[in-house]
Amino acid sequence: PLSQFSIHTGDEIEHLYHSIRKMESDILNSSNNLSVALWNSQHDSMTQLYNKRYLEECTYEHESRDSLGIIYFDVDNLKKMNDICGHECGDRVIIRTADFIRSYLPENSAAFRMGGDEFMMLLPDITENTIQLLVQNMKADPKTNLSDPDQPVKCRIAIGYAYGSGNIDLNQLISEADQNMYLDKQSHR
Repeated sequence: PLSQFSIHTGDEIEHLYHSIRKMESDILNSSNNLSVALWNSQHDSMTQLYNKRYLEECTYEHESRDSLGIIYFDVDNLKKMNDICGHECGDRVIIRTADFIRSYLPENSAAFRMGGDEFMMLLPDITENTIQLLVQNMKADPKTNLSDPDQPVKCRIAIGYAYGSGNIDLNQLISEADQNMYLDKQSHR
């Protein structure tokens, strides 16, 4: 960096030096701003998980895997929680959901907030047995109950999964995992 140097000649050279230092500072600030903007464009601001836009950007990369597992999550009763207890309580439930998902996220996998109360985990190069075991462990975890004990509305995480290998269609797998999540949701009503 030019800040390590100092020129005090009192002429055009000193003026040029200060101009170049200013340009260097502007470039570094622009680079930092670009990095922040890129991160914000790929992540959900509340949960810090990836967002749906980023998933769409990397669809091809995931479809070219040998195998892929999708786990889809939905928060039961979030709208009711927001309406009765307020959006601050609903936001805490969303953050707890993201923390729950992160706690089960295997290395080299990614978690996404798809929007509202829907989340997804993308597990590349996984076996079907491994994803089944992971989902069983999640469903047995008492932390799927997200509400504080004193809250009148009870929220829980509904979970469904899908597995594919060979010719992978990401949207089809997501749809299958979403349908399986709804079966889990209905089984708890």
